[in-house]
Amino acid sequence: MSVVTWGTLAKTVDDKETIEDYVSSKLNEHNEDYSAHSQANEPIYNHRNADVLDHLDDSVTFEKVDGTVLGPRYVVSTQFESLDGFDFTPLAVTHKVGILTISADDNEVDNHADIENELVDWAKDPYFQSTFFLEELTSQIAYIGIGDGQAGLPFVGFKIVNGSIYACWVDNSNVEHLSSAISGYTLTDKITIGAYYDYGTDVKFYVNRVLKHTADTDLPTDSPDRLCHQSLTVTSVNERMLYILYFLFVQKF
Repeated sequence: MSVVTWGTLAKTVDDKETIEDYVSSKLNEHNEDYSAHSQANEPIYNHRNADVLDHLDDSVTFEKVDGTVLGPRYVVSTQFESLDGFDFTPLAVTHKVGILTISADDNEVDNHADIENELVDWAKDPYFQSTFFLEELTSQIAYIGIGDGQAGLPFVGFKIVNGSIYACWVDNSNVEHLSSAISGYTLTDKITIGAYYDYGTDVKFYVNRVLKHTADTDLPTDSPDRLCHQSLTVTSVNERMLYILYFLFVQKF
């Protein structure tokens, strides 16, 4: 880049432009140039082509996303306005708009609320996100995700044991795989979880929108039984509650 000094710029005696005015006009011109910094290896170019786009939390919303960029998607979202279409355990599952409650007591196994799968295709890079919290931190096992973790069938999601949370996936041989316990969270607080299956590559697991585990072996490829799976088992003579605020599923056409 050539260096331009003020003395070499063309001027006339009636030109009132100051150095500050000139610099300001050039900055404005640069700011309005959509191609600025977009050449190979420049900042905008690198940002646009990064595998993970670094944005502030909650700054990217659906209305800002151009569908021609993402491509068409199936989107299934529920805030449990109704349980029509759910397979659920009677008496153990209640709902109202914005919260699903699954209860279990006296060693009850697999109290659940599920949507049967007629859609999920691992090869189409499915993603889910949900927010949950617990009432207690002992004597319980819960699963939240895609598939049927409780039954030990192909599954991608999270497993909760007492007050600990694990990334969890079940392969085609019905073998369960777990990450190390994901620390730093109190599960009686609201926790947002999500998993993205990049088919043929890996599954990334997020807690409160922070990547916590990546799995790239023993991933399920057989079609899962459930699109949406939430279950709760109690491991003693106690009552436990699992609260879920919503479930979002997204997948390519």
